[in-house]
Amino acid sequence: MKKVLWAGGGLFVLLVAAVLIVPSFINWNEFKGEITDRAKVATGRHLEILGDIKIGIFPSPAVRLEQVRVANIEGASTTDMVSLKRLEVRVALVPLLAGEVQVRSIKLVEPVINIEILKDGRSNLVFSPTNTAPGGQPGGTSEPEPTASGGAQNSGASAIRIDDLMIENATIVYRDGRSDQLERIDNLNGRLAARSLTGPMETSGS
Repeated sequence: MKKVLWAGGGLFVLLVAAVLIVPSFINWNEFKGEITDRAKVATGRHLEILGDIKIGIFPSPAVRLEQVRVANIEGASTTDMVSLKRLEVRVALVPLLAGEVQVRSIKLVEPVINIEILKDGRSNLVFSPTNTAPGGQPGGTSEPEPTASGGAQNSGASAIRIDDLMIENATIVYRDGRSDQLERIDNLNGRLAARSLTGPMETSGS
C-alpha cells in the first residue's frame, strides 16, 4: 500500500513539475499567427508582434510580448493606433483556478497611443469585433447578451481584478480632424489599480 502511495505521489509531483517547466521550453513565437488571428476576431484590428513571445507558469502565469503594434482604422493619420516596446502581464494562479482573473501586474513600456476622431466623425476608440472565428468558422455574435433588467451582462468585467497597471514613458497623441485640434503628452508615467473593470479604481502618475 505504501508503495502505491509513494508511486502516486511521485507521479503527481512529476505532473506538476511538467506543467510548471514545459512552457519554458516551448517556442511561443510559432503561435504568433494564431494569436494575431484571434485578436483580429476580438477587435477587428490587425495585431502585429515583431519581437519575442515568452510565457511562463512559475511562480505565477506570466506573458511577455515585445514590439507590439495595433493597427489604426482606415483613414487615420497614423498606421498604428498603439505601439509599445514591451508588454508584461502576470496573473495570480490560485484565483485563476477558481475562475477569477486577478492580474497581479501589467506593465506597458514606452507605449505610443494615438487617439483620433476623423473628419467624418469616426473614432479609432471604437472597435468592431467580427463574427468569424479563426479558420473561417462562424463565431458568436459580437452583441452583449441582455440581462433580465435589459442591460448587458458585466459579470466578466466584475470578475477581473487588476492589482497594478504600470505605464512607463508613454506618449499620447490626440487628434480631432473636425477642428484640426492636436494635443500631445510625452514622458507619461503612471500606475492604476482596480478591483474590477467597472471600478473602483485608484490612479497616480506624472
